[in-house]
Amino acid sequence: MADVFVSYASDDRKAIEPLARQLLAEGVTVFWDAHLVAGQTYRDVLAQELTAAKCVIVAWSKNSIHSRWVMDEAERGLELGCLLPISIDGSLPPLGFRQIQTAKMDGWRGDISDPRYIASSTTSTSRCMKMRSLRSWAATAPASQPS
Repeated sequence: MADVFVSYASDDRKAIEPLARQLLAEGVTVFWDAHLVAGQTYRDVLAQELTAAKCVIVAWSKNSIHSRWVMDEAERGLELGCLLPISIDGSLPPLGFRQIQTAKMDGWRGDISDPRYIASSTTSTSRCMKMRSLRSWAATAPASQPS
């Protein structure tokens, strides 16, 4: 299972590829649907990967704001407390997701020195993964006993 699940509309694959490649280059394991194998069931694989991911990056765009798959994946990231939204074309997130700060990545082409990438990538992804780990730990930690 991957550390990061990337949710996007299939029409936006070209815009997402540089991000997925860069995260992989930084040593972060990434799941995006380019990894699905023939014969696998989308629903089962996506549910497993989403639940296991420490960070869910959702790429909002004019295409993804109308995708039920992307909306479901974003909702799951929100439920798990590990949603990291980005906008790849300046689109606002759909209603229900606008109260979460969204990183503006429109026009980014893979340059890691670009301030848009620096502001939204490693630091945010690491923070997101740490928050998910802390929530998991807190859910399983024994309750403190009153003294």
